[in-house]
Amino acid sequence: MAIRWRCVQERRNYRRSRREEQHKVNPVQPSLHKGAATMNIRSCLFRFAFGVLVALGASSCEKSGVQAGRDLPAPKVISIDDESFLLAAQMAEIRQTTLSRAALNTSKNEDIRNYAQQVIANYRRALAELADLMKTKNIPHTSAAEEIKLDAMNRLHGLTGSAFDHEFISLMTAEQQATLNSFNSAAETAADPDIRNYAKGVLPLLREDFNTATALEKRLAADNAGSILSTGRDSAVGTGDGNVTLRRAIGTLSDSIRLATPLLCGLQNA
Repeated sequence: MAIRWRCVQERRNYRRSRREEQHKVNPVQPSLHKGAATMNIRSCLFRFAFGVLVALGASSCEKSGVQAGRDLPAPKVISIDDESFLLAAQMAEIRQTTLSRAALNTSKNEDIRNYAQQVIANYRRALAELADLMKTKNIPHTSAAEEIKLDAMNRLHGLTGSAFDHEFISLMTAEQQATLNSFNSAAETAADPDIRNYAKGVLPLLREDFNTATALEKRLAADNAGSILSTGRDSAVGTGDGNVTLRRAIGTLSDSIRLATPLLCGLQNA
């Protein structure tokens, strides 16, 4: 029994001595374990803090975005009258430029050609401004542009010379009178200020074109009247038998009037 106890004691002493020797050989090992544990704790704390910051940042951005969305002004709705005016203005400008191009291709009258050039130049700027305005107001362009052009061309189809000039200037005068009235109304009563400003900006060009058209229409009418009178005089003034026949007809008419006058007076007194 004593021997056995001694063996157990020796084993315990041996194990204790082995632990002491290991501790002497590698004394830093416990501190390394401690340092690693400390680093793990710091890493966890850092990750936790970073996650908190990210969450706070996302929440702040979300709130800022919502607030910014609330601060943005709501898009203004265009009234039906304003939208109708813009579409009508676009159709009128397309129609008048189409008629003017037809005049440049067909008319031989220099005044008509100069007027057509003036209309095209004025409407080139007006159409560009109108396109930008309609895009800003989210109003789609008319889908009937080709039909409008075809209708305008058909109105002048088959006409040449003075007949073409008269029909062209008559159409343009009527078109521009209606357009001028529409722009005058929009410049004063349009609900949208941008549309009012656009109408006011184009009005001087429309007045210039309309005044030129009315002056040309009067000039063409005067030229036509003068041509008719000249043709009548040429037909009335003749020689030989034609002249004698005309004189006889005039004489017979005078005699009839002279004979009928007393009769009419007698009837009136009775």
